[in-house]
Amino acid sequence: MKIRQNIRHWAAKKALTTPVVGDVANDKLVDLHTSIFLNKADEERREERRDHLDGFFDATMDAYVAALERGFTEAEAREITHVQANFDFFNHGWTEMMEIPGDELEAHYRRY
Repeated sequence: MKIRQNIRHWAAKKALTTPVVGDVANDKLVDLHTSIFLNKADEERREERRDHLDGFFDATMDAYVAALERGFTEAEAREITHVQANFDFFNHGWTEMMEIPGDELEAHYRRY
């Protein structure tokens, strides 16, 4: 998948990697991502997924920062987290939340 980068991504990277500010930025980004993806979920399933998504996105922020520390570019580090999310959503059967539509992914796997 090709991930676009803009000034918000640069600002998030700076905030996450800045001492003290990083913890606040992490919490805000976790809340943001949880709300975005809960809105993609069926309404009757949202609240039961909230705790999982909060924990998951907290872990992906750690993975993102770790990738940056190992020399990955911002876009590469972010793409790692997007792949993690798609696998997590697929494994839970939450394909409506995936960035790669589930039916597309299933068709791809059937070819192999």
